[in-house]
Amino acid sequence: MAPPTASAPQMQAGAAQAAPSSAMGQTFTAWFGAPGLTSTALTLAVVLGSAAVSAILTLVAMTTMDTSDTFPTTFSTLPLLMGWSLGGQFVLTGSTSYETVVLTFGLLPMGALTAAGIGVYWLARRRVSVDGSAAPLVPMVARAGAEALAVALLACLVTAPFSLSTKMMGLSNVSVSSSPLMTILLVTVVVFVALVIARSKGQLLERMPSLVMQVGRELGALGVVIGVVLGIFVIIAYIGVALSRGWGFASILLLPVFLPNLVLAALGLGSLGGVTADTDRAMDLATVMPSLGGQQRGDAYAWTWLGSWSILLFVAMIIVIAAAAVRVGVSRARTGQPQWQRTWQLPLVALVVGAIAFYGLLPLRFSGTDTPLRSSSTEAARELYYGIQPNVLTFIAFGIVVALISGLAEFLPMWLYSAFPAALPLAAGKKASAAWLAGTSDSQPGTTSAQQWVYGTDPVTGGSIATDTATGAVFSMDADTGQWVETTPASQASAPAADGAAPAA
Repeated sequence: MAPPTASAPQMQAGAAQAAPSSAMGQTFTAWFGAPGLTSTALTLAVVLGSAAVSAILTLVAMTTMDTSDTFPTTFSTLPLLMGWSLGGQFVLTGSTSYETVVLTFGLLPMGALTAAGIGVYWLARRRVSVDGSAAPLVPMVARAGAEALAVALLACLVTAPFSLSTKMMGLSNVSVSSSPLMTILLVTVVVFVALVIARSKGQLLERMPSLVMQVGRELGALGVVIGVVLGIFVIIAYIGVALSRGWGFASILLLPVFLPNLVLAALGLGSLGGVTADTDRAMDLATVMPSLGGQQRGDAYAWTWLGSWSILLFVAMIIVIAAAAVRVGVSRARTGQPQWQRTWQLPLVALVVGAIAFYGLLPLRFSGTDTPLRSSSTEAARELYYGIQPNVLTFIAFGIVVALISGLAEFLPMWLYSAFPAALPLAAGKKASAAWLAGTSDSQPGTTSAQQWVYGTDPVTGGSIATDTATGAVFSMDADTGQWVETTPASQASAPAADGAAPAA
């Protein structure tokens, strides 16, 4: 039998587990081999490549704006913008003859991190069979964390040393740099999540309760609809506004950089939410951002910016609600009547995710200190803060929209199938629709086949072994490659698969 090329076996509850030290050691030994280091280098290239594309697009757009004097384009500008694309922060330090100002500007352009996460996931899925990352869950997670941190540190070394000296806001000798801490934090999280999902999708699904899996499927269906429908709307609307207002073609290059941000903003505004400025500074901000309306609280809504054109955004949101209800509905088990007890979980989880996205990732913030060079009793350091973020109504309105989607999901798919049978596969996808009609949409794949493997430790070598209980074949993990190798043949044995299923011999 040819050496197996499948990934790590599953660690089932109640099965004999391999010794943690042995599995952990083999996993990290494989990482430091040539294939493992190659995967890490490619991961770093994906992260830096995404940041570089974002930085180049931003740089080209800046050259067409009246910012050349304030923010000159030098050799240091590109890595500086790469650091901002990955960390979402600029740190500005400047001074005059009587004060020193340290200001942090926070606005995360989510395009680069989104592209990096997708790229790392795609790469890890294709490298898992050759780079030794196939391992039981705990060692695999530990290695993914170490790899993610290593990639983040290397990315920080590429971007953090560069700074830019300029003049702005009436300050001389302003030094602008990216935030190393935020770069390390965000890159670590994005790469770690992408690696874990790519390498252990089967193992994670096997260990999750069915309720968690179901909510995850529904949340994924909701996210796909929001991304596709509002993404198309944002692209068309942004290009139309840019051309009609004479922003220039180069400004359209910023669209990929901020597309996830704009989709989130459209989601909040389309849910009848709004944007608010810091209460104490709203009037000051209104002088530089008239689009906020100049109101005391600085709140603005879709009609504040778009006027009568905002009706198009609300039409797009109606499409989102209908399409999401269908896709969420077919991910649930088909029943003869609505089951309202399964409608509250999705809104609850969506509110948690929405709070992180709306108030953690989306806001624009300025914060820092203004310190007089000659302090006195009447001149103390001032704390500076300006913030623009979705208001509280956005959070409430978003929860109501998701609750409406979850409720409609109980009967809209059946109505659509009864009235327009051909429309259901178009709205929900052929595979999901077929599973829903067959009554298998809420099944948990892979459990039965994954239970055929029993895991343990070789008493002679101390390495990890997996026994096929159906055939008696025994596989051991090669310490150099991290791959499963058959040591005790059986006529129809096969190696454990990455998703817990046993592939055919």
